[in-house]
Amino acid sequence: MIPVRDTIGDLGPVRGTLALLAAEVVAFILGLFDGSIWVLLLVLAGTWLFGSPLERRLGTPKFLLVALALFAAGPVVIGLVDGESPSTLYPLGAVGGMGLVLIGVVPRARILFLSPVPFAMGFYEVPAWAVLAGWLVLAWLAA
Repeated sequence: MIPVRDTIGDLGPVRGTLALLAAEVVAFILGLFDGSIWVLLLVLAGTWLFGSPLERRLGTPKFLLVALALFAAGPVVIGLVDGESPSTLYPLGAVGGMGLVLIGVVPRARILFLSPVPFAMGFYEVPAWAVLAGWLVLAWLAA
């Protein structure tokens, strides 16, 4: 299934999400978090899936504050729980937190997916909590 957009509606641009995506790519290239290309793709997909509807709901300044707080809290929380964890968990944890904030702000948020399977092709609205659950399983497998 291919994510198309959220169903919150077009309440404005998502410049903060786009800036965050660019920063994540730069951080990966500079080696600020270790991990495979799959981890980067999961981080980017999660940021787009959960960040854009959250930014539309909160506005860019509040969204960036929340996102930066989540990314700053990652190393602290993981260091308190397990000091030996790889830095791969920092961005994955922050993006998972972004998904939780989205569900807290918009409990009935849904994400529109395209199923390209022949004879079952169509658009399907999936609850954000189910998308987050699937994303967390993939993140757990990738870390």
